[in-house]
Amino acid sequence: MSRSALLVSTAVGLTLAAAGPVYALPKALPHGNFMKKSHDFQHAKGAPGKPQRNSAPASARIKESYVVDKWGEDAAFLGGFAVIDHTTLPCKKPCTIITDTVASFASYYSYNQVGLCPMVDGYFTNLSCMSIALAPGGQNIIPQLTNVSVGSGTHQADFYVYTVAPAYISGFQIDYHVYK
Repeated sequence: MSRSALLVSTAVGLTLAAAGPVYALPKALPHGNFMKKSHDFQHAKGAPGKPQRNSAPASARIKESYVVDKWGEDAAFLGGFAVIDHTTLPCKKPCTIITDTVASFASYYSYNQVGLCPMVDGYFTNLSCMSIALAPGGQNIIPQLTNVSVGSGTHQADFYVYTVAPAYISGFQIDYHVYK
């Protein structure tokens, strides 16, 4: 045996020895060949139920009517409530208004919190403000998604921000999605 072949065979042997015992996969399981067959674990013991599909016809499903995009930048809040957006949203029929928001805050106080408070017709869309503690000295990017169902007519959508101590907003985007 040549010297290089001995080195290669020794390296392979040491690698296999260091890997530990090797266990072979069974060729066949009670439901056939496991390795050659795709598996649907939907019917396995303890699997969750089959997901329900929307059986309503396409004409009866909820459809997006329109979107209103708002954005702003660089504002300072001294503490308490502040309005950052007013929007009028008309609905010919009863509709659902979804508020999709992303805001970036900075604060220099370790105890500061910010509340994002979307309102439609004077009511909070999720019955309250979503409050988050801000990390001091850095940017805090806060996403929020809320919804409310309303009747036909013109609706006033307002977006309030609540802070415990002074905070700075370095940008926000609010998307009002209206579904019929």
